[in-house]
Amino acid sequence: MPGFRSLSDAVKGGAADLAREAAVLDEQGKQVTSRELARKLSDWELGRTKAVAFLIGGADGHSDELRRTADWCWSLSPLTLQHELALVVLLEQLYRARCINAGTPYHRD
Repeated sequence: MPGFRSLSDAVKGGAADLAREAAVLDEQGKQVTSRELARKLSDWELGRTKAVAFLIGGADGHSDELRRTADWCWSLSPLTLQHELALVVLLEQLYRARCINAGTPYHRD
């Protein structure tokens, strides 16, 4: 399946139907630490963001238009990751960020 060319295509395709924010996971995005991600999640919560769609690119990545129109372009790694692995890394980092914000001992600096 080809990747979405634009944010509106992603929304039409059901990837971001309820999202108020769209985060594109892309090797050209910004690299952040787990603590910075935790702050980003807090900012979304404090800003009353209802939902965030995390868009993982297809084999050819995301289009320039999609990267340009996304609310946030985030790089999980400078490495190219297989799609299912990128999903696992994303989920673990979201879990880690929630644990940081909750003050649980899962994350160690």
